[in-house]
Amino acid sequence: MTVTAFGTNDALTAKVYSADWIDSSIDRSYFNKNGFIGEDEENSIIWLRRELEAKKGDTIYLGNVQELSNAGVPGDNEMEGSEEDLDTYDDSLIVDQIRNAVRLEGAMTEQRAAADLRKYMNSTLKNWMANKIDQDGFTALTTSPTRIIYAGAATGTSSITSSTKLVYTTVSQAVVNGRQVTPEIRPVMVDGKEVFVLVTSLGAGYDFKQTAASSGGIQDFLKDAMPRGTSNPLFTRANFYWDGVLIHDHRHVPTVSTWGSGGDQPGASNIFMGAHAGAIGYAKRRIYKEKLFDSTGSFSQECESNNEVNSGELRLAA
Repeated sequence: MTVTAFGTNDALTAKVYSADWIDSSIDRSYFNKNGFIGEDEENSIIWLRRELEAKKGDTIYLGNVQELSNAGVPGDNEMEGSEEDLDTYDDSLIVDQIRNAVRLEGAMTEQRAAADLRKYMNSTLKNWMANKIDQDGFTALTTSPTRIIYAGAATGTSSITSSTKLVYTTVSQAVVNGRQVTPEIRPVMVDGKEVFVLVTSLGAGYDFKQTAASSGGIQDFLKDAMPRGTSNPLFTRANFYWDGVLIHDHRHVPTVSTWGSGGDQPGASNIFMGAHAGAIGYAKRRIYKEKLFDSTGSFSQECESNNEVNSGELRLAA
């Protein structure tokens, strides 16, 4: 008996492709989503500057004025001659153009694909730019920190051991040290609360969650760890709240595997931040456009951004 059959590789065998390809790109910018970026001069973790959106140039100069510290002149004593100097600091942002693009071969490629390729091109480019902003931000915030706190008994990267973990006492120490250094690391105000932010690596965040209170951990405090009644994204997306510090974690926090006396211990440069921990400025916002290549019928989608992220001296890596 003759039977007609179609094998898997037969030209007439139907193929069905899912139009919902997995979009593995990350969500939009972490710093934006979590409420870190703002235009409030006194009350933003990352200070957004817009001067170059309306003016020509490639550099934004930033100034920072610290609180006055003199005791003041009492009674009817003469004020003249006892004035206090303003304690000022400065930093700068330099913008540059960053671009990326995705290119299709032509109209037939688009016709053959089960998915909407233009939609995925646009989505992945947006996510690439968001990821680029985050990477630049974490790089700026962790490059050459001027003040470092080491967890546990460690006094440097070479003395870190397998038992050196991020614990709540280290977080509290960062708060005390941040308020005592010059210039002071100032908190931001959220619903009347003075708040700092600590962003840890995923591994350090895991250690912080798992360690028992008897070993400096926070497990026994979880029921009281998060304040209630605020919708601010700094709070709503945080993992913990401890001693005035909102604790987040993120995969872009720099990690190494070469610390310790034998150069074989993992470590992370966790980031302790207050007001003006960093700044971000744009000359132009993100731009998306399509370009047709007439000779081949292909087209590309392109995104570009003029942005720079830069941190000032108000930072402390724990």
